[in-house]
Amino acid sequence: MENSSDSNKSTITAESVRKEVCDQCGDKGLVTCLIVCAICQVAMRHHYCLDVLPRVGEQPFYVCERCMEDTDEESDTTDDDDSSAQSNPAYI
Repeated sequence: MENSSDSNKSTITAESVRKEVCDQCGDKGLVTCLIVCAICQVAMRHHYCLDVLPRVGEQPFYVCERCMEDTDEESDTTDDDDSSAQSNPAYI
């Protein structure tokens, strides 16, 4: 016999466990003002806690520090590959 609680379990997703707290100020504040990181879709920040405030009517855009670091590391690796190709005539 199947346990009814087992059949009612749903899959846990990042969205279902997302905390509705700003990563900058640590407060729930105005939940309707929270925006999600454009890359990882997990980190959250109030649009009024952003380093650069969006203009009136402008859609706020946010990328968290972790994703920024990841993209910086990827671009550094790409830059290193490009520089070695330029300095080594075998790649030309």
